[in-house]
Amino acid sequence: MKFAPDGPNLRQPGRTVCSTPARSLWAARRSGGSHHPTDGDNAPDPRYAHAQFPYQTASDVVSYADHVAIVTAVSQREAPRNEQPEVGAPSDSVARLVTFRVDDVLWSRAGAPAAPKKFTALWWGWLAKGHQQFVMDGTPWVFIGGHYVVPIAYDGKEFSLIQPYAVFRFDRGTVTLEEQHTALAQSLDGASRTKAARVFATAAPDPLAVRYADLPPRDRLNAVIAARSH
Repeated sequence: MKFAPDGPNLRQPGRTVCSTPARSLWAARRSGGSHHPTDGDNAPDPRYAHAQFPYQTASDVVSYADHVAIVTAVSQREAPRNEQPEVGAPSDSVARLVTFRVDDVLWSRAGAPAAPKKFTALWWGWLAKGHQQFVMDGTPWVFIGGHYVVPIAYDGKEFSLIQPYAVFRFDRGTVTLEEQHTALAQSLDGASRTKAARVFATAAPDPLAVRYADLPPRDRLNAVIAARSH
């Protein structure tokens, strides 16, 4: 966890840094017992309800996202106290609901619903005490007016940002990393719009995710995890 600056200046002296990296549930779920991914009428298996979408590589992204887009953060508001991002939120924090405008689409999954013009995502926000804004390690500062490369997917009701650790600043026409060290981050470091699009266009999705491509992203992940646990 890092305390965020008030505006687009990305690094300020004296800011407290507290490392709270995301713990991927992907590998942990792979060791579970044999179980079909859904019960009844394709109801998600509750054992996998909070499994984190993989995000380390471009292949991870194209296995579950419907689009990778360049977006602009245009507004934000405080989220209800009972709503928090699935991974890493401190217990004494208040989340944000950030609305993003879709400016450009870099990659789309074949057969995916058309990308939206705007979408709203639950994002880390403020510590309750002092209302100090913070950001999780491995993610960029998100501020109004900032531009980002983001993977989004349609969950059957709306588009959402399913892989927050695969979000990157897009500053002055290039991807700008902010203490992000995944293989995906390294492949996108300094990438132009054209190069970033090529990274995703040439990535091969997980064959199991392709097998379950007709399922919504959460159910697809459930199915992949269950298939690997057999």
